[in-house]
Amino acid sequence: GGLFARHCAACHGAKGEGVNDGAPPLLGQNELEKVLYKVRMGGVQMPPMQTLLNDKQIQDISAFVVAGLPER
Repeated sequence: GGLFARHCAACHGAKGEGVNDGAPPLLGQNELEKVLYKVRMGGVQMPPMQTLLNDKQIQDISAFVVAGLPER
């Protein structure tokens, strides 16, 4: 959860709910390979996180998203 809070929540919302005129919600993302790819490579407005995070951090954030962003 800490990595998500530091690197994702500003754009995707603290609970992955998305923000108006910003990043889409992450809830319901359940395909790990797709999430891993998007986190690594970025998207339309999302920067490629592979420039900021190592592979383990990308794996951890992606697994957290696929798990439904559980509160810890």
